[in-house]
Amino acid sequence: MPVFRGDRKSNSTLAITLDVKRLVILCVTAGLLCAAAPAQQNNQSAGQKADQKAVQKAEKKDDQGKTPPPEAGKDDKCGIRNNAASLLYDLLGQEKNLSKILIIKHPPAAVGQLLKAISKAAGDGHDKLEAMAKSDSSLDLKDMHLPPGETAARAGDGKAKEHELLSSSSAKFAFNVLLTQVQALDYGQNLAKVAADNAASTEQSKQLQEISTKLNELLQQSLTQLRALPK
Repeated sequence: MPVFRGDRKSNSTLAITLDVKRLVILCVTAGLLCAAAPAQQNNQSAGQKADQKAVQKAEKKDDQGKTPPPEAGKDDKCGIRNNAASLLYDLLGQEKNLSKILIIKHPPAAVGQLLKAISKAAGDGHDKLEAMAKSDSSLDLKDMHLPPGETAARAGDGKAKEHELLSSSSAKFAFNVLLTQVQALDYGQNLAKVAADNAASTEQSKQLQEISTKLNELLQQSLTQLRALPK
């Protein structure tokens, strides 16, 4: 059976048509590849930017979540002031009752007058601390922070001194009571000075320094009285 081949012109036209189709397909494919490359780069660039933004956002959130560090030394000063003021408040609370011992003990007149002056100064200082605490809520007068061993030792020492004072003779009493006041006043004036150095305001520091100054004056008077006693 003869094969129909057509004429040469038809065959040439068909070949050209096929070649054109192949060329179009190649161009389209090349165009897609060329377009895909920058698109992929853009996607990668966008992805990198998104990652960077996510990291920056996380870092920012982390920074916001952190508690800012407290002002250097502020909390320490407040704690020192409160502890010193609390110990001072406790001491003055005991000292303001000192003159009551004169009901049963009769030391020399000068010593008796000094004990009354100490009681009054202690009472005034005690009231001043209470007034300061009312005007400044950060001033805690119950912040003693004493170890249990020291608390027990203080209680035992207080009872021993009280017994010694009550059981001593008139001459011995004057010496013992002045000695206890030298120790108490020296301790008190130093506590007031520490509290003043760590006070929350200039006015508060001034008031605490006044207490320290008054206790130091009484300390010097006690030392003078102690040295003047008969040997």
